[in-house]
Amino acid sequence: MVTITDYKNCISHEGKEFFAITLQGEATVAQSENGNFYLTANKTSMPTSFTEAVCQTLIGKTISGSIQKVPCEVYEYTNQAGDTVSLNFRYQYSPKEEGTVIKQVSSPMEMPQQHYQHVPFMPMANQMVAATA
Repeated sequence: MVTITDYKNCISHEGKEFFAITLQGEATVAQSENGNFYLTANKTSMPTSFTEAVCQTLIGKTISGSIQKVPCEVYEYTNQAGDTVSLNFRYQYSPKEEGTVIKQVSSPMEMPQQHYQHVPFMPMANQMVAATA
C-alpha cells in the first residue's frame, strides 16, 4: 500500500497547469554508513487530472501498489543538508504490491479449490481422549 501524503502545483512543457500527488511507500528499516538503523520510506510523485480541491481530499488516503526503485540516466540531486550527489535511479509507483503476484479473478468459480482428505481419528482401546476447543 502507498499513502498520498501531499500534492503540488506543476506546469507542463506546454504551459498547462496540473497537480501532482506525492505517494509514500511502506516504512522500511535502513542502515546508515556508521551502522545505525533508522526507518525510512520511499516517495514519488504522480501527475493527476484532479483539481486542487480533490487533491486536498486525497491526502491521507491509501491505494494499493508500491514504490519501486528503477534505474535511470545519471542526474545530480541536492539533499536537505545541501550536499550534491549523483544518482542513477529514481522511484516510481507500481500498481503491484512489492513481492506479491496479483491475479484478478472475475468469478468465485475461478478460485483455486482446496481438497482435503479426511482421515478419521480412532482411539486405541482403553485410551482416554481429551476434547479440545
